[in-house]
Amino acid sequence: ERDQIRLIAEHHARHLPPGDLEVLGYDKFVAQLERGVAAHHAGMVPAFKEAVEQCFVAGLVKFVFATETLALGINMPARAVVIERLTKYNGDGHEFLTPLQYTQLTGRAGRRGIDDHGYAIVLWSPFVKFEQVADLASSQSFALRSVFRPTYNMAVNLVRLHDRSGAHRLLDLSFGQFQADRDLTVMNKRRRKLERELAEVEAELRNQGVDPDNIPQPPSRGEVAAAKPAVAAILADLRPGDVIASPDRAKDDPAAVLSVGYRKGGEVKVRLVARSHRRMTLTADDFETPPMVIGTVVMPVPYQPNNGAFQHEVARKLQRARLTKRRRERAGAVSPAPKAGPGRPDEWRHYRKRVDDKRRQLARINQRIRGRTNRLSRQFDDIVGILSHRGYISDWETTAWGEMLQGIFHETDLAVAEALRLGVFDDLTAPELAALASCFTFEHRGPGSSAEPRIRSRRLREKLAALQDIVDDVRADEAEAGVALTRSIDAGFMASAAGWAGGEALVQILDDEEVTGGDFVRQVRQLVDLLHQIGSVAPAKATRRCAHEAANALHRGVVVASTMADQADQADGETDT
Repeated sequence: ERDQIRLIAEHHARHLPPGDLEVLGYDKFVAQLERGVAAHHAGMVPAFKEAVEQCFVAGLVKFVFATETLALGINMPARAVVIERLTKYNGDGHEFLTPLQYTQLTGRAGRRGIDDHGYAIVLWSPFVKFEQVADLASSQSFALRSVFRPTYNMAVNLVRLHDRSGAHRLLDLSFGQFQADRDLTVMNKRRRKLERELAEVEAELRNQGVDPDNIPQPPSRGEVAAAKPAVAAILADLRPGDVIASPDRAKDDPAAVLSVGYRKGGEVKVRLVARSHRRMTLTADDFETPPMVIGTVVMPVPYQPNNGAFQHEVARKLQRARLTKRRRERAGAVSPAPKAGPGRPDEWRHYRKRVDDKRRQLARINQRIRGRTNRLSRQFDDIVGILSHRGYISDWETTAWGEMLQGIFHETDLAVAEALRLGVFDDLTAPELAALASCFTFEHRGPGSSAEPRIRSRRLREKLAALQDIVDDVRADEAEAGVALTRSIDAGFMASAAGWAGGEALVQILDDEEVTGGDFVRQVRQLVDLLHQIGSVAPAKATRRCAHEAANALHRGVVVASTMADQADQADGETDT
């Protein structure tokens, strides 16, 4: 089996130069593979990943330490899958796996009918409850969510091929709009429920003579401070057995007075036991308005207010008592604040909160409904507005600049087009053009931001500053229009792109940068694709020629090795045939 493994590894690595193999750790990789243990992740160069896959399929590798790169779309003969963490990096941070992602990661275990049994093991973590794992494993919720949104390139192509209504009709037929419309049904049901609940609360208020739009305000802090002497006077006048409404207006929990005393300085304190058996000691500071006596209970005999059994008996008496809502006035008691409508302002606080909460929820769901209705068509119109403002579309016709944008298929398509229109890519060497274009393809994924690029060329520094100004200007227009912002440029790969396009060896590139061989290959391939697009649409002939020259200079060595292997295998198959 070791001999077979070595033959497979040598076959996939045969187009890589010896120097590149050394810097990629080929000998260590093969030695590990020959022991039946392998790794498979995005940081590996394609040749190594393909060798692992072929060995695994042939049953030559017994253990593979892998990310989801091995699970998606590949039928591997794995009967057990171990998941180390139930979180996944999404580009911005770590998030919990969805049921669909969990199924994709563990789906190889049973191979969906090919094997009778498969095992999925999740390692214990103090941060994840067992119930979360059980819910994840048993969930059947595999709903797909569309992330489709109109782009600038799509907009100019739709304008070229359709009138406005035709473009809207196509967008309305998309899966993304279908999901938005389906969500509208749920949101409209929720809105009707909130409207009913709000109407019920408003009806309660009107029945009590209060306008829902003019609910009495609770007393201000100044009013509370002014009422404190009145509260203290009423507290001093209370007697054991008096029952007052709960000082906490949110609770229906009246309390009986156990005793009235004084603290140092003459402050009145009242000890109470509530119907719920709550015990409390209150002063005038605990009341916003004078307390209201709503009844009395007979104190047990003997009178022992500090005794727990005595207090429980008072609470039981309070539970059996029939309390009136009318306040019993006491001789000499200070009158409470003036009434507002049929009740005092503090009595309407919970009504105000209910009304405000329902109205706030309704406003929020109405905003969501407006956002979902014809969402993609409105996004498309906003994008067309930006393109019209910048001269790519005029009277629903694409201009010459719009025709150029039709050939740019990239997430930063408008920013790339603006850079071409303003000549930022002109008058550069092939390595410089590769370096500048990499700012659109590279995205730093580790913690913190990319290191400052090492740019020796003054001209390139000026071009980078101009590029940043363009992206900032585009993002400002997008923010004003309310559309998704074009991502910022990242200069973290400029030195690597310039070095590789200038003929530097792989060992120089990987020694200088904190990037794996697989990441380097992926970044260069994305950059090559963008450079070929620039070479097809750039207004200046010299820039088109330079872009193709840069793309060809990047497409060498480890970047092209796996492609050469695939082509060679196809040629061998045709010869055998």
